This record gives sequence, structure tokens and C-alpha cells, in this order.
Amino acid sequence: MLQSTEQEEPQEEPQEGPTCGYRLVLVDRSHALPQDYTPNDLVSLPASGVPTVGGRDLTLRREAAEHLKDLVAAADADGEELVVASAFRSYLDQSYTHERLESIYGSGADTMSASPGHSQHQLGTAVDFTNSV
Repeated sequence: MLQSTEQEEPQEEPQEGPTCGYRLVLVDRSHALPQDYTPNDLVSLPASGVPTVGGRDLTLRREAAEHLKDLVAAADADGEELVVASAFRSYLDQSYTHERLESIYGSGADTMSASPGHSQHQLGTAVDFTNSV
């Protein structure tokens, strides 16, 4: 087995520990966001040049929206159409989404939708795509 003789440089830690506003915060089944968390840098996707279903005014964090615009443009250049069906969801919106799926699929809803507080949609960094307007 080969071992590196180089020592890794210490990684500089953020001044403050990771918070909900920190772009590398972990949100999953074990790590939740506060109910009242809403990112402070949400921007309109249609105003950013990102197509949404029915032209709905969906929002996403600014940095994510900028990267998403580039992704949509690259897909378009390859002849693929990407349209955002959903983006930022508040805790309450995620509750409605999850409850609706639970009423249809029962416990199987957990494989399709995160429970409230555990969704990257609330973090403002996730979208769901469709390919038709």
C-alpha cells in the first residue's frame, strides 16, 4: 500500500460554525432546519432567466440560481429542455407536499419526499425538473 509523505495543509474553518446560511450546511433525515428558516438571498428564477412551469415565480438562493441558469443553457445547447417544477419550499409548504404524498402512498412517501425541516428545498438549493412547460 502506498502512503503519501506529503502533509495536508490544515483546512481553514469558517469564522462561525456552519449555520443555515452557510452553503455547506447538511440537511438530511438526521439534520433538520429550524421551522422558521428562510434564506435571505432568494431570487426569482424567471427573472434570472430560468424557465419554470407555467412561468411561476419560483425562487432559489442566488448562487444556486446562477449555476442553474448555466445548467439550463448547457442542456439547451445539447437540445434538451429543462423546466423547473419546484424550487424553494418553506417548512409549511414542505409539510403540505409531504402530507399530500403520504395520503396517496402511505409510508412510501418517505422515499419520494423529505419530511418538513429535512428538505434541501427549504434550504433554497434544490429544484425538481420537468421537461415540458
